[in-house]
Amino acid sequence: MKKLLLLLPLFATFFVGAQDSWKVVHNASTRLSANEESPEENVFSIRISDLNKTGTLTITYKANEPQADWIRTIMIVDEDDSELATNQGNTFRLQNAALRALFKKATTLKIYTMAIPSDPEKAALVRVRRVHLATITLTR
Repeated sequence: MKKLLLLLPLFATFFVGAQDSWKVVHNASTRLSANEESPEENVFSIRISDLNKTGTLTITYKANEPQADWIRTIMIVDEDDSELATNQGNTFRLQNAALRALFKKATTLKIYTMAIPSDPEKAALVRVRRVHLATITLTR
């Protein structure tokens, strides 16, 4: 029993390190870094004045165990779940001018990712689930 209790922290370390992670950077400043889906906690705001500067919003998704034959998509949706922007790949870059245009359509933007097999036959068999990465709100 004591040996089992000694090995438990070791196994927990393996499981914690085996998660996907993502980072959201705006104007060269890391705004969010996470490895757990949490729509309540993965929230940050951007000021209107920051959108007037030259810069980008960069979303980077790192899969712990990448699947070579799968296609990853990162998307931005509004409060009504309407898709505003999408990009295939593990990185999505959006210039501040384009981000400002998205904020003219909605004051809250939600970022999701999902992956599907590139083979259409396999894709038809897989249940796809979006993973919430971040929510961005616009502040004055």
